[in-house]
Amino acid sequence: MTAVIEPSADRTARAPSQTRQPVLDIRDLSIAYRSPTGDVRAVRDVSLALNAGEIVGLAGESGCGKSTLAYGAVRLLRPPAVITGGSVTYHGRRVGPDGVASWPPTSGSSAC
Repeated sequence: MTAVIEPSADRTARAPSQTRQPVLDIRDLSIAYRSPTGDVRAVRDVSLALNAGEIVGLAGESGCGKSTLAYGAVRLLRPPAVITGGSVTYHGRRVGPDGVASWPPTSGSSAC
């Protein structure tokens, strides 16, 4: 699965006071499934930004990597799946190898 999702032009023209960092920012995420005969690349260099109030839908054929992308973004992949590249940030914080559990809570906010 290779995709770059950019916001439509009408959402990019915002006043400076309305410009904020995305709630979810995925950059060049790649995920593979390890096997004795070599890696199977399931997600390749996917980038997307989700801003507050936006909704993104993933559509594609069965087995194209939609669920793998979603699980990888929150670090809920199970072996033999491995993240091979890219980064994910949620509310400006990089999602660590332990996913949401690795984020230190901040006062007055929740990770969910």
